[in-house]
Amino acid sequence: MSTPGSDLTSEDVRKQGNELYKAGKFTEALTQYKHAAELAPSEAAPLSNLSAVYFELGRYDESYAAGTSALQLLADDNESARQKLYLRRAKSSIYVLKFRQAKQDVDRLGPSNDRTALEACIRVSESSRARVPDAKAAHKKIILELPRYKPKIQDALEYYVVGHDTPDSLYDEELRKSDRKKISLMFGGIGDARNFHLTLMVIAADKNSGEQGDKLFGNRKFHYTLARSLC
Repeated sequence: MSTPGSDLTSEDVRKQGNELYKAGKFTEALTQYKHAAELAPSEAAPLSNLSAVYFELGRYDESYAAGTSALQLLADDNESARQKLYLRRAKSSIYVLKFRQAKQDVDRLGPSNDRTALEACIRVSESSRARVPDAKAAHKKIILELPRYKPKIQDALEYYVVGHDTPDSLYDEELRKSDRKKISLMFGGIGDARNFHLTLMVIAADKNSGEQGDKLFGNRKFHYTLARSLC
């Protein structure tokens, strides 16, 4: 990495910045691009790179300013580079809600998917501003007057008067086929007793299944313990 006083040229330093930029190290790349711009203040490339890295860092006003400086140094016939800067300046303006400023750059863009998307974004903004000219008043109305699903912002514990889970029978296939004469089942936190009721239904259906039920049950007895949750 370059340091002040080194023999590296502006292009060398800029290339170091490009490698850092590609690696996602935008803060380090910013330092290199600034140094490159200082070494060659009349060249547009380092300023264009500065605009790009400012954009990635979310510093949109600075991205727009660096792009403007780069455009002033670019040759008129370098249309490809100018188009990239117009596009980045338009996006930067939109991100800081300067839609009129953005439209000026969008109008300079050639036909492309990016231009179509940005034009649609600006149209939506203009339509919203026409319908809601006073944004602050609209925000106040939303906060103070429109109904809310919850009466207060703080989270509240949910309370169910009945269970909302899927009921399960404790009388499963293993117990059904066992040779136990006595079966004891305990239901903890009984709630609305849906699991207990389903268990009784399964036992009753099994017991009333004709000869097979008589063979399975015989003199089998059941004991149920129901425990109520005190929480």
